[in-house]
Amino acid sequence: MESIYNHIDVSIVPSLVDDSFPTTILESMYFKKPVIGTYIGGIPEMIESGRNGFTFTPNNASELSEHIAFFIQNPEKIEVMGKIGQEIFNKKFTLEIFNKNYMHFISNLFKSQSI
Repeated sequence: MESIYNHIDVSIVPSLVDDSFPTTILESMYFKKPVIGTYIGGIPEMIESGRNGFTFTPNNASELSEHIAFFIQNPEKIEVMGKIGQEIFNKKFTLEIFNKNYMHFISNLFKSQSI
């Protein structure tokens, strides 16, 4: 995967159907790539629009092209937003964080059932 991400500047995830947690976005963040994705499913939870990429309305080619143009006109933002994406990944989406959140959820689930 790293060799693929070494050859791209920005990831575009133009999903039209709900995807609760697209791994393409996680991979992009891990490899310091900003992401442009549709405002659908879990994508807005992963992309902090304006910080590590942008979200846009599904089927809105005009919004998508504006975000692509942003990176063409501001190439220095690619590295900056990519690093922010990796920081967000490390704070919210590592395996350790997933495990901690999952165990917390399960623990609370059992607590609520014992009432």
